[in-house]
Amino acid sequence: MALTNHSEESMSKTQQVDIVFDGPPGPTAGRFVEAENAKGEGVSVGEWVKRDDGYWVLRLQAVVEPPSRPCGVPMWMNGVPAGLCGEPAFGKAREGPTWWAPDMGKVPHDLRTPYCEGWSCPPHGGPSGGEHV
Repeated sequence: MALTNHSEESMSKTQQVDIVFDGPPGPTAGRFVEAENAKGEGVSVGEWVKRDDGYWVLRLQAVVEPPSRPCGVPMWMNGVPAGLCGEPAFGKAREGPTWWAPDMGKVPHDLRTPYCEGWSCPPHGGPSGGEHV
């Protein structure tokens, strides 16, 4: 069973992998034996690479999920507040062009852009999960 061949969808779920050594950590630490799954079966989780500095490394590939919070854009129904959007959001909405209204203060130029003090999901102007926040 090679973890490196799994689809991205299955990699988003966690799997136990034990890195097995023949002794405890310490001044004379144990040596690497193998990587095992929860059933104790050996698994291929990476690739051994010799670096230019003479050290060997076990290079692992990890699926890194960007941190997300619920989207904080207010939702309305029939002119009454109906909670927040709640979809996964990965950062604050991008600042767009604005104009100043004496009775409203700073207003987005495009009135369809919702007001949100916190994080916004991509449909509400926030960054997508792959963008740097």
